[in-house]
Amino acid sequence: MPPDYAHRWKPLEPLREPARLAVVDLRAFQKLWLEQKQRLVDQGSYAAFWERLARSWSIETGIIERVYDLSLGATQVLIERGFEVNLVHHSDTDSNPERLIEILRGHRAGLAMVMDLIGGTRGLTTGWIKELHVLLCRHQGSVIARERTALGRLIELPFEHGVYKKLPNNPTLDDGRMHEYCPPEHVASELERMIEFHGAIPEQLPEVRSAWLHHAFTQVHPFQDGNGRVSRALASIDFIRTNLFPLVVDRSDRDARYIPALQHADRGELAPLVRFFSDCQQRAVIQALSVAEETITKDRGRKAVLEAARTKMVTRAESGAKAREEMEKRISTLADAARDAFKVLAEEIQSSVPGVKTRTARSDAENEHYWTRQIVEMAKRRGYWASTREARAWAQLQIEDGGLTDLVVVLHFVGNPSPGSCMSGMFLVHRGRSKEERREMALAEFTLLPQDPLVLVAEEEAAPQRERFLMWLDEAVVAGLAEWKRQL
Repeated sequence: MPPDYAHRWKPLEPLREPARLAVVDLRAFQKLWLEQKQRLVDQGSYAAFWERLARSWSIETGIIERVYDLSLGATQVLIERGFEVNLVHHSDTDSNPERLIEILRGHRAGLAMVMDLIGGTRGLTTGWIKELHVLLCRHQGSVIARERTALGRLIELPFEHGVYKKLPNNPTLDDGRMHEYCPPEHVASELERMIEFHGAIPEQLPEVRSAWLHHAFTQVHPFQDGNGRVSRALASIDFIRTNLFPLVVDRSDRDARYIPALQHADRGELAPLVRFFSDCQQRAVIQALSVAEETITKDRGRKAVLEAARTKMVTRAESGAKAREEMEKRISTLADAARDAFKVLAEEIQSSVPGVKTRTARSDAENEHYWTRQIVEMAKRRGYWASTREARAWAQLQIEDGGLTDLVVVLHFVGNPSPGSCMSGMFLVHRGRSKEERREMALAEFTLLPQDPLVLVAEEEAAPQRERFLMWLDEAVVAGLAEWKRQL
């Protein structure tokens, strides 16, 4: 009986109308980053930031493939201090620590190979891709495959580095259906076509080039194993070439956004993957603008610290003033829009859920400092620097259902000092019935919603930025209401 296919392979085709997939707001982030990059270089913190990002890529690309697992604590230590065996305890990983470090160093070498290509010493060829596969998978000695018999038992085969597959590697999905990749006999010609079609996509659209190349390579799936790691290295080429960052897919995004976006691409819808890759870049830009303080060597001495403080004060006074002024106006306008949306939602809740009261609030000059602790903690968890020195705004929907539940949107500046970029985030605070619990708003524990914060920059046009904010707000509200329902 022939297999039931979830996806059938078909030869690659050139991407039609790539400009329609462009993420316009990414251009604003590119411009912002190029303007700020020199500040990190001048402070001597850029190289350290880049190395941390490269280590993060090296770790996460294997976790996504489930080559190994690694605790978040050990991940942070390795990112900060480098790939050393003595930094990993057996309890931190499901792999032997020595083998884990060998794998991570191989991944890091693969990313260095990408940098050589971007530097012009090599071109993107099938031979280069084979060499990349050898580096990324050099630790691997065997691969588990399903024998082509009626029983379909699993067998262990020698791993062939840099060699195209000789047998089909079509996976069987959880529902029993099969995902068909390129047959072995067509791999060589399909990779040549992939390189040709990728080169035809305009270079000024790195997010489109990256997403198309990643998906095209995964559809060919040319090697026995390691295709995912190679695809993410390939997807980093166009971003790095345009002065952005390697594509880091965080483990928390794997099932929530990454895999669903790839499934959409399988159906011919590349836009979700393009959007996701763009969001990964925007996240990296904000982290880059936030880490200058953290990446400066700690033992530089009192004179160096005072000089850095002087530089920061001068930067805050002289640079980005126009952008900060523009963004102060915008976050006020967006907070008004959030309050208006909350008013509509408050009426809907009261008319739909019996016994529940609602009210809304909007910050003013007297209370804009509310939620400071939650803002700072949210920034720590998300990996960026929240500026508490600049103006900020918030809007609140309060639901009274015996206790009090606050759904809060905050808009604040990010960076240290901020170049004028802002962040919009949402969290939920639940307080109990007693008067004491209700009063402790500032100290109340909060729930960080799964919705990623929204990055806002002055370089983006105001009208599309507002539209993007309202779309984000609608999605975040759904997540917030789901959490409120769960806590009822």
